[in-house]
Amino acid sequence: MHFFRALWADDLYSTKFTIHNPAGEQLGYEDIVVLSPIDMKILKYPESLVIYHADKWSQLNFQSEFVYFARDGYFDPVGIGWEGELAKKRIGGSLPYEYTVSQ
Repeated sequence: MHFFRALWADDLYSTKFTIHNPAGEQLGYEDIVVLSPIDMKILKYPESLVIYHADKWSQLNFQSEFVYFARDGYFDPVGIGWEGELAKKRIGGSLPYEYTVSQ
């Protein structure tokens, strides 16, 4: 959820996420996010995405052509397959959708 919240806000840099394509080229928000007329955004890219955070990597594999995601970090889990660090996370370690970080 942290990744999708940062992506929604176009705040990948300050949250220390970087996204790369399989060739290793760094991608930005405008390369992978499409705006939606409803209060959601669309994550779309023709290949898998490699996500780095805190020197750990995860690979996001699309199970469908695109994935809707919301401001609160909700995303359709059926549309994405994970490898790497995010694949190791268990449901018990997941945050509730209402969770916010206190400043």
